[in-house]
Amino acid sequence: MLRQVVLQPCADPEAQANYQHTIRNFVMARDIEPYLAPAEKDAVAKLYPDGRLHVWGVKDGIDGTIHRLWNKIRSGDIVFFSWKSVLHSKAAITLTFQSDALSEFLWNDKAFHNIYLLDDLQSVDISYKMFNRAAGYKENNILRGFRVLDEKRSESILEFFSYDCETEPSVEEISREECSEAIRNLWNQETLDKTAKRTERKEQVLLRRLLFGKKREETCAFCGKKYPVEFLTAAHIKRRADCTLEERKDVPSIVMPACRFGCDELYERGYLLVFDGKIVLNDQKWIPDSIREYVAPIAGRLCSCWSDATKGYFEAHNKKFGR
Repeated sequence: MLRQVVLQPCADPEAQANYQHTIRNFVMARDIEPYLAPAEKDAVAKLYPDGRLHVWGVKDGIDGTIHRLWNKIRSGDIVFFSWKSVLHSKAAITLTFQSDALSEFLWNDKAFHNIYLLDDLQSVDISYKMFNRAAGYKENNILRGFRVLDEKRSESILEFFSYDCETEPSVEEISREECSEAIRNLWNQETLDKTAKRTERKEQVLLRRLLFGKKREETCAFCGKKYPVEFLTAAHIKRRADCTLEERKDVPSIVMPACRFGCDELYERGYLLVFDGKIVLNDQKWIPDSIREYVAPIAGRLCSCWSDATKGYFEAHNKKFGR
């Protein structure tokens, strides 16, 4: 599933005070541990190894209307905080749970017990008019109250403002079976709608969830350096455009983590190849000195994703580029 966009207004004095206390300022994990269930403690420890996080909570609303919307939130969704007709910040939602005790501890009120934790807080400056345009609303549409947008409007907003879900941390894991089935559905959608580029982006999000899950960092299969996952791509070993449906569904064997500092592009364009597990320069291409200098430290090292399951895909890539 794609990320949803959540709108969180915080215009009144109480909301502004809460925003300053638990969004603009960090909350320390050790301070809220006494109010967490064991499963929530474990999740917080994995999601926030430095012990610093942002927290928000919403009331149930009249007849539970807000609570039902809160129930739709998924880890990985993007929330925008707004006041005075402007969206001022965005963050990724990592975890949701209910806690009267934590609500009272943080905001002196049990009513904000529909909790969600946040990561990757960033300042933005988006007028309601611009947001409405991106979402497909009339420009004079008035955005009131807490809301969770549907996937179509959410995707339009994230694309319009160039929030790259292909590189951001996933915070949501997916099984091999779920990923394979979702890719099959995307294949059918691409065939019917001919929305190849959009389908490719959706597939990349799925593959990142499979490869990286909740990890903050991972190792590049080529250079062997460990980077934050936003600097890694879920790269196809055999070029995606050349894969059959069955090959695209062969996860995780068809993909590998490749860094955006050179390895991903050099492999994608056929400068880097893998023979019998070892990384080599493609001598069939003209190689400038700058690329030779980049590859020299990693040439001959073992590609960490080489295996019996991936060997055929590497060989197909080599053949594509004349080796």
